[in-house]
Amino acid sequence: MEGIDFYGEVVCHCYRVSELVERVCVELNHTELQEELKEAAMVHDVGKFYVKKGILCVKRPLTSMEKMVVDMHSMYGYSVCERLGYSKEIGQLVLLHHGIDKWFVNPADVLPSVKRSYNILRACDIWDALVSNRVYREALSVGEAYKVLVNSVDLPTEICQAIYRISDMC
Repeated sequence: MEGIDFYGEVVCHCYRVSELVERVCVELNHTELQEELKEAAMVHDVGKFYVKKGILCVKRPLTSMEKMVVDMHSMYGYSVCERLGYSKEIGQLVLLHHGIDKWFVNPADVLPSVKRSYNILRACDIWDALVSNRVYREALSVGEAYKVLVNSVDLPTEICQAIYRISDMC
């Protein structure tokens, strides 16, 4: 993994998440959410381009301060979406793709369509991160990734199961 094109990998990750989002929406019969979620998935990590590459590429566990800096990518992404004229839904999905509690967002302020769909984006983002090689570790197997997804993250079971079923078909 030496010499990895980190920013190229961010773009590839966003594309893979977008493709997975599409398949999960079909699997769960949520095709009405599909286009908005695919668009959000394509830009969900744009904020990483505003985080120092040296922090994003460390090969050790992040310090609490570094983790806080990395977590800011959701906020930066939200700002980019606003500046570029994306819809409020896309902006909120980008902001919340690591969880609604991350930014102390009042749930009453989250748009109804985002409340219905942000967990699909979260789950697909986490899944791709688990099953892809990272600068700090090798990719997990589908079985290992599923265990992590269902045991360590507060996500609806039906979304986790849909991702597993889709992955099993590949």
